[in-house]
Amino acid sequence: FVGALSLDTQRAIKVLGCCAGTCIFEQEVLKRFPRAHVTAIDNNGEMLKAFQKKTSAPEYKDRVCVRQGDIRKELDDLLKADKHGQYDLAIAGGLFEHVENPAEVLQQIRSLLKDRGIFLQASLRETPPGKFIGWSCGVKPLSRDYFISLVERNGFTLQKSSILPFSVLQPSTWRNIWVKWLKEAHYFTKN
Repeated sequence: FVGALSLDTQRAIKVLGCCAGTCIFEQEVLKRFPRAHVTAIDNNGEMLKAFQKKTSAPEYKDRVCVRQGDIRKELDDLLKADKHGQYDLAIAGGLFEHVENPAEVLQQIRSLLKDRGIFLQASLRETPPGKFIGWSCGVKPLSRDYFISLVERNGFTLQKSSILPFSVLQPSTWRNIWVKWLKEAHYFTKN
């Protein structure tokens, strides 16, 4: 899905990873865009440490910054530091199932993106396995139609949606079946 991004692979781009976890998408961006710089935000310090370990190779030196904390506060801190319109790409994986006011977070992300910036989002699908995983994590997947409508009402245009390829998330066979039912990715551009 990262291959579908309409960005020049040789250009220096700034990437914002929101609720980044172990930064699966962010790692792919770093590989595909050798001049990309990623700022990854997550509440879970262990996941961020796993990302830092995966990106400790020399080719990633000075290309990764991690921020641990509540997503709303961290985005607000970036806005207060006058980072408006600084990012070419924002990535959110599993973010909107966890926040009370998704529209507020979308507006923060939109403010941080450049004009025509890209917002790549992957969320739990509203399927039986997605609902089960959500239930086990204490969250409820948002319906596809509701989520797309919410994002579009907050200043983005949907470019593409895709059920994530098996290999993106888990290599093991039994998990591949679950992954197909678990995650869907959406590619939006800022209006």
